[in-house]
Amino acid sequence: MIGSILFWLMCWGMNFGRHAFFLEPQLQEAGTGAMGFLVEMCYWVTPKPADMGLVLFDVMAGDGYFGRVLDVQKLDAAGGFHPELSILTSMLATVGILGLAAIQFRNTDY
Repeated sequence: MIGSILFWLMCWGMNFGRHAFFLEPQLQEAGTGAMGFLVEMCYWVTPKPADMGLVLFDVMAGDGYFGRVLDVQKLDAAGGFHPELSILTSMLATVGILGLAAIQFRNTDY
């Protein structure tokens, strides 16, 4: 159970950190080259809980009730937010993790 929570926190941190690369000018300069490639690769391979929160916030029209954690309009203008791809890759990552768990379950001798 602790591993699941730590994995979720790691995915959320990766998701939020990648968006910070797009929003902060100082991080954009540092995010070029190998570091930028590594951040993008980790972002697209892992599930995206922060993006799911942003999509849910928009669907429920949360602007009238709560403040935003990230400026989605600025992120979208920078080309850093693709909700359809985020949902698709999160579902693919979930299927992949479930497949790996099924293989481990099948190979484990109880």
